[in-house]
Amino acid sequence: MSFALIPGKMGCFLCPPGHPSYKFQFKDGARGYASVEYVAKQNQDLAAKKVAQQLLDTAKLEMTEEWIRQVYHHYYSCYRKSDEKGYVIDGERFVIDGKNELPPETHCGFLFVKKYFPHATPRLDLIKKI
Repeated sequence: MSFALIPGKMGCFLCPPGHPSYKFQFKDGARGYASVEYVAKQNQDLAAKKVAQQLLDTAKLEMTEEWIRQVYHHYYSCYRKSDEKGYVIDGERFVIDGKNELPPETHCGFLFVKKYFPHATPRLDLIKKI
């Protein structure tokens, strides 16, 4: 499997401003397209992996208020299960709390922001109690 870096947008849903997935994607002749983050994690094409990781490492990500609000809105009432660690995207690995009473440190919106900005703290004003 061989990936080629090309202009385009792949896998940039909810990525923060400045993320390389807004400008680049990888083309794999056999399977189609892949995001920068996917290629950085795969182990089949180590040269492409290095390029993808360099794009991620040098990206000038922006933690804007608009982006944070979009992320929290998308993950409204979604929380990581107590036995999971870090950010989870798989619907089987998080729970819905319609009253938003679970610990804010387990809110999926907060965990997604923290994935890119480790210094982030939960935004209680965006985790609405019902």
